[in-house]
Amino acid sequence: LISLGIKGLIIDLDNTIIPHKIFIVSEEISSWFKNLKEMGFNVCVLSNNQAYKVKKISDKLQVPFIYNAIKPLTWSFRKAIKMLGLDKRNV
Repeated sequence: LISLGIKGLIIDLDNTIIPHKIFIVSEEISSWFKNLKEMGFNVCVLSNNQAYKVKKISDKLQVPFIYNAIKPLTWSFRKAIKMLGLDKRNV
């Protein structure tokens, strides 16, 4: 990804990094996010879920987040790109 100019990642929450009804971040996921940041990636969590869950998980991972994203509508992706401070070509 780095060789392609990708500097930012928008990552879905439910049923992607954790199961839908789970509020606990595994050590594996925590390590993965830490490694991504150490590699220089800016990361944002995007979710259709409510604020309380998304905030709890994102705070643990120390990344910005967007809740009630209403995916697949594009407004939340544009907002995430802005939060990452990157051009869309680099995300």
